[in-house]
Amino acid sequence: MTTVTSRREAHDLQASVSEGTVVVASAGAGPFEQALLDGRHALKADEPAAAGGGDAGSGPYELLLMSLGACSSMTVHMYAALRIIEARAKFAPGDIFLG
Repeated sequence: MTTVTSRREAHDLQASVSEGTVVVASAGAGPFEQALLDGRHALKADEPAAAGGGDAGSGPYELLLMSLGACSSMTVHMYAALRIIEARAKFAPGDIFLG
């Protein structure tokens, strides 16, 4: 069986993605590398070398933890800005430590 893969540049794919649309596509550069596009931003995801990837971007678990941390932090900041809660930063503003 022959596997044919073609490398896709994130910049080229990004031009075809309309704002508000999310696309996850194999980048073709390695067995796990993915291009993550949303019409305005482009990210790379990959597995670490120890797991057989090329370490070209954050792994899926790290991306999930970062997105949950960002969502939590933004929500706290929003409620603090509306003065619904009083925010007292234990760390630097915006820092959330998971793990």
